Amino acid sequence: MSKPYILVVRQLGGIGDVLMMSCVYKGLREKYPKHTIKLVTSGVFLSGALIDVAEHNSYIDEIHVIEPQDSTPKHTKEVWHQYFGGAPSMEDDLIWQKAALAIDLNTPCVDYEWHVTPIVKPRWQIWCEAAGVVPSSYAPIYKITKDEAKAADEYAKTHWAGKQVVGLGLTANDKKRALGIGKLQTICEDLTARGLHVVTIDPTCSVPGYDYLVGKRIRDLIPLISKMNACISVDSGILHMAGAVQTPVIGIFGSTDCRMRMGNYIGSAIDSRRFAECAPCWYDYPCNRIPGNGHKPFECFSKIDTHLIVEETVRWVNKTSQQSH
Repeated sequence: MSKPYILVVRQLGGIGDVLMMSCVYKGLREKYPKHTIKLVTSGVFLSGALIDVAEHNSYIDEIHVIEPQDSTPKHTKEVWHQYFGGAPSMEDDLIWQKAALAIDLNTPCVDYEWHVTPIVKPRWQIWCEAAGVVPSSYAPIYKITKDEAKAADEYAKTHWAGKQVVGLGLTANDKKRALGIGKLQTICEDLTARGLHVVTIDPTCSVPGYDYLVGKRIRDLIPLISKMNACISVDSGILHMAGAVQTPVIGIFGSTDCRMRMGNYIGSAIDSRRFAECAPCWYDYPCNRIPGNGHKPFECFSKIDTHLIVEETVRWVNKTSQQSH
């Protein structure tokens, strides 16, 4: 007789979400050691990034690739219709009908962030509560394979030997969370002046004149981030990739709350609530409604001084360098 199985459905959201919720599977394994854990996710979303992350979580036994329009449970459909004006279609005849336990991880944070004020729970706790588990650790789970580690070692020896390397994430899926190009250029210049080697990270672009990692798959990029001395990122996948492999990360937060997203990571959060009374605004962006504001930068990001970002980065690079000796 085959083992009973637990079916987890997650085919929406970004890389950061999938890494933050990775501890759910650890909690399921600890609570149900005799069950098989199966994940339903998307192969199309972010060019297979969700599968890349799931394949590096040793607590997931099977991955089923079913696209969103084929596997969206009813509650997800209702929530997306309520908040986003539409939703994928739902199919009733799915493998979760035979599961001992079926868990929908698409919607818990959406429900929480739209209905609970003030925000008091980190995202990983919300997902674990939705699954009914309390894992022994909430840290993100991403296991780099031996071949991936070897390839990253070889790349680092060829390109970064003898250098203190800082990764700089350039953009985010939500452009309202991104720093302006002028600030990114200034950060690159100031870090270089401090003797650090800047590597810009983005799927499609780079900052002219600086080293870059462009077009890397997640399974290739994360091992390279693990070789860096520190990483700078807004609230995007890069932030969570660095956190998952314990590379010190300087997180820059505007409209979102660092307490929900960065509590398990090594590094510092530069939280715009220190500079803007309206932060975090949770996607409301009141600055967009100010008469005459036009296309000026969002107030939260416009008030973050690049000097603070650079000094925090240098501090973490020096700290990790001292620990390695």
